[in-house]
Amino acid sequence: MCVLLGITIAFIACLIPPRTTQKSAVRQTYAKTFGYAGDLVCQVLSFASCKGDAKITKPPQSIIKTIQGLRVRIGKTAAGTAMTKYELSLKGPWPAQHYTALKGLLLEILDLLGQFTGVITSLDQRWTYALLKRTQFANPSFTAQFLNCFHLLANALEHGRPVPYLFDPLLERYLKSPEVLRAGHGYGFDLEVDGVPQHVDLNTLCSLEYLRYSCGVSQMYGITNRLDRCMLVVKELVGEAYIVYGLENLNRQRNEGLIPTTTRDQEREEREGLMRKEWEEPDSRRNSEDSSV
Repeated sequence: MCVLLGITIAFIACLIPPRTTQKSAVRQTYAKTFGYAGDLVCQVLSFASCKGDAKITKPPQSIIKTIQGLRVRIGKTAAGTAMTKYELSLKGPWPAQHYTALKGLLLEILDLLGQFTGVITSLDQRWTYALLKRTQFANPSFTAQFLNCFHLLANALEHGRPVPYLFDPLLERYLKSPEVLRAGHGYGFDLEVDGVPQHVDLNTLCSLEYLRYSCGVSQMYGITNRLDRCMLVVKELVGEAYIVYGLENLNRQRNEGLIPTTTRDQEREEREGLMRKEWEEPDSRRNSEDSSV
């Protein structure tokens, strides 16, 4: 009788849903991974900025251990993802393909960060500065927006909150520093750096330093590209907020000359007027469950 009672209680306990589901655990794991990945980027950029002319033959062990730990953390989500199909949900099917894409992008970002650290280790101070300067990672404004993406992705996944609808891709500003834009050039390879060739010739192509430098540019391009793609995947998962409609029509009309372009003074007056006006509009947010948009 006691055995039957114990089996009955255990069966009833199995039907009670747990406080934390596997789906939530997987999402929280990816949220923390994005947060730690942002810290990892700071470590790599700090190492590149502070290593100076010291003869370094190996990357810092702290960076290597962080990359290995994050890869192990991501790998552990495979078991949790496999168990999600056995959990009942009233919110629709589990977006497994989105998390699979997110997993692949994160692993590629970690691999590229490890390779970039190896390139930084082998470059001297002049070429390291040229690499950071020409790829915008010596620009505090671009670096801040780059790190903000990691924070935004981590916060959106951790709390399940929608991300802003308007997003300026980082890849649009990659290799385009303010100095280059003011000079009218398209990319940042024309920036002058002492001791580094400004133009590519046969001797530059045959040099080992330029080969390592080119690898670093390609790796940071890959990281920036994948971070933009992570933002698109997370938008599909948690939805979008702060939606503004009609911008495409306004831009098209302005390009066609149908509406006049405003001056800086007019734009400033409009912004000040908008700040003084008290809005009483309904909530403009939408989420991934809103199928009408």
